[in-house]
Amino acid sequence: MNTRVSKFSSRRDFEHPASSPHTLWVASLFLFLLPLILHMGCASSIDLGEMDSKTEGGIDSLLHEESVVFGRINVVSDGRPVNWPNSTAGKVFRFGAGEFRVLVHSETGSKVFSYTLTDDGSFAWHLPPGNHAIAGYEWHARPGGPNRLSGRIWAEFLVHDKGALIYIGTLVINFLDGRYSMTVEDNFNEALTKVSAEFPYLNGPRSKQLVRLEKGP
Repeated sequence: MNTRVSKFSSRRDFEHPASSPHTLWVASLFLFLLPLILHMGCASSIDLGEMDSKTEGGIDSLLHEESVVFGRINVVSDGRPVNWPNSTAGKVFRFGAGEFRVLVHSETGSKVFSYTLTDDGSFAWHLPPGNHAIAGYEWHARPGGPNRLSGRIWAEFLVHDKGALIYIGTLVINFLDGRYSMTVEDNFNEALTKVSAEFPYLNGPRSKQLVRLEKGP
């Protein structure tokens, strides 16, 4: 059963999170540098599927220093979930719904990672221990709309240790009438089944730490 655990609605312009001065500074800097970051490129990929992670040796090597973070980003437009291209051609030419990227900010080394959604938005990332946040999004070539939409998310989560398998929930981003709202749902069993089928050697301890959305104005 799906459990909705949090809700936040906003316009495209967001208030800063009620958090530490460091977080406020990072959030402000992110909003200012978002276009530059996306066009200049980010740190190396956090996509587990791009590593040698589907073999036992590859997983053992990975989990020695990092953990696997998994979940889903479900984009809903005008009441319908969006499915994203998973082919190279689809990403390059932005077929269908176009290309939707999220930026993941890591306090570990102050890095920013870019991740492009595919299929239903399910993901498996490899990240070091520390505080992280899904900071913002950019949607290119949305059919019937402007060429590019971008905005703030700031959904925080913690990677508490190395060698773990951490579920952070389904982040639902709902676009309607020029506005968007966000909720977090708990679909742990479904997500675990999916990630275990794709990466059968993920044998670390499992935990659930749903992302925390900032409070609205």
